[in-house]
Amino acid sequence: MDYNECLEKLAAGTVRQQLGNLEIIRKPIPDDDRIGVADERVAKWYRTLPPRGPFKNPNAISAEEIEQIRANMGCENDNLSTGVSTRHDVIKTPDGYVPIFIYTPDGEGKKSAICYIHGGAFIGGKAIVVENFCKLLAERSNSIVVSLEYGLAPE
Repeated sequence: MDYNECLEKLAAGTVRQQLGNLEIIRKPIPDDDRIGVADERVAKWYRTLPPRGPFKNPNAISAEEIEQIRANMGCENDNLSTGVSTRHDVIKTPDGYVPIFIYTPDGEGKKSAICYIHGGAFIGGKAIVVENFCKLLAERSNSIVVSLEYGLAPE
């Protein structure tokens, strides 16, 4: 089963459950409806990753170990949005320039704005890794999404 077939099955198999004010969304893997079953495709991908930690000294992680952590962040994904324009820009701050990525859904009228800061605990990750997610967020929320890059520690 290819990637797009998996996505279609995930969408078709989505189960929503309301528990008080909490909505639970469950998406069983495409080949199995049982709850909590691991997807062998994902497990296979994880086995291809280089081993993580333990670090030689967790209080003084080397540059090589930092690069290893960063190399393992993010994964391949598809753009599921339609009708979202993308603009890459920079803003000037007192401390230098900050790259920003602006995602605007089609359509007229006022739109709210969402400032999205990618995960990575300020040590890894990049705004471009979450571009497809930000596009979908812009489309589904009918909001302008601004994703910004930030300097990573320890640099």
